[in-house]
Amino acid sequence: MSEAAVKEEINPEEELSVAAGDMAVQDVELYDGTKVACMRCKVRHAARIARLANKVLTALGVETMQSAASIDLNNPQMLISVVELAENDLIECIAALTDMDQESVLDLDLDDMITVMAKLVEMNRSFFLKRVRAALQRLTPASPEGSSSN
Repeated sequence: MSEAAVKEEINPEEELSVAAGDMAVQDVELYDGTKVACMRCKVRHAARIARLANKVLTALGVETMQSAASIDLNNPQMLISVVELAENDLIECIAALTDMDQESVLDLDLDDMITVMAKLVEMNRSFFLKRVRAALQRLTPASPEGSSSN
């Protein structure tokens, strides 16, 4: 069974305690064979990622976490739209979440930038939809006592 298939079977609450399968850094291979290290968003990247995500999700009409989960990572038109909508924010985010500096990002071929973007979205979408959402749900207070409708 592939690692991706194993990850999909993990309950979000259980995934929080699975350190060995929790890959914070993954390589993606560019057209010329160069490997770029891609990483999950950390607090230091949160403002950049939030700014980019807000622009992109608003432009794509995504309003809920469920609809965010349905974004098709294999749709090149969607990825190209991201470039068009938020080029500078995107370049900053790619530089922040990879081992590349901004100049190196600017020098990428378009297909390589899309490859890196797809990997970052794949890594961080799962991270946010499963781990971060589960953590936020634990912080949300339960319904006040006595307000249940029986």
